[in-house]
Amino acid sequence: MSIGPVIARLLSFTLLAAAIIATPTAHAESALSPAQTKQIDTLIHDYILAHPEVVMESLQAAQDKADADRHAEAESALGKHQDALLHDPTSPVMGNPDGDVTLVEFFDYRCPYCKSSAPTVVDLIKGDPRLRVVMKEFPVLGPESTYASRVALVAARHGKYAEFHQAVLGFKGTLDDTKTLELAAEVGLDAKRTKTEAEDAKLDGIIQSNIDLAHALAIDGTPTFVIGKFIIPGVATIDDLKLAIATARGKS
Repeated sequence: MSIGPVIARLLSFTLLAAAIIATPTAHAESALSPAQTKQIDTLIHDYILAHPEVVMESLQAAQDKADADRHAEAESALGKHQDALLHDPTSPVMGNPDGDVTLVEFFDYRCPYCKSSAPTVVDLIKGDPRLRVVMKEFPVLGPESTYASRVALVAARHGKYAEFHQAVLGFKGTLDDTKTLELAAEVGLDAKRTKTEAEDAKLDGIIQSNIDLAHALAIDGTPTFVIGKFIIPGVATIDDLKLAIATARGKS
């Protein structure tokens, strides 16, 4: 982490003074003698004790710079991965497939925060007929999550994705492979056929592509929403998401 601007100026001045008073021999062997180094350390130490506010200023400046860098990197990554994010044909779509704005959600079926966010996404879709929602299966909580994602992708093949998706996220108990297949059957899928199709190796490739995309966008948790230039991690309120959607549409 960088030192504060006031300390930096103090250090620059001290180094300049040390360079001026240094003998040619000492300067040739080392930029600073041990005595000069000790003097600088003492000056900085005493200055910080006398002006502790510069430490907070320095920390805040470093944080602001880190935030700005992350924002710039995120915008660059979003631009680079637009096709994979918005138009991957293997990613299920809910809402209006021809909508004018796309909300992308990275989620895990066993994530409690994804479960609590599910009604918000449903309400957004119901209240906004122009909203397109791309679902990115992003199982990060173990093999049971991965199996649920595999079954979800099978459900998408048979036109039952939204029903299965909502059934699993609405389930309150322990989600294991058996329960996942039971939920698939409850929404009209053939359990035996679903179990067989869930073993399709192609599904691994789809899920891995989502994982790779998430990593490229520095997404490491669920849920995470992406709207336009915004990456919104964690549980978001419906007002937050509506504001991001309106901004993406070019409205205030």
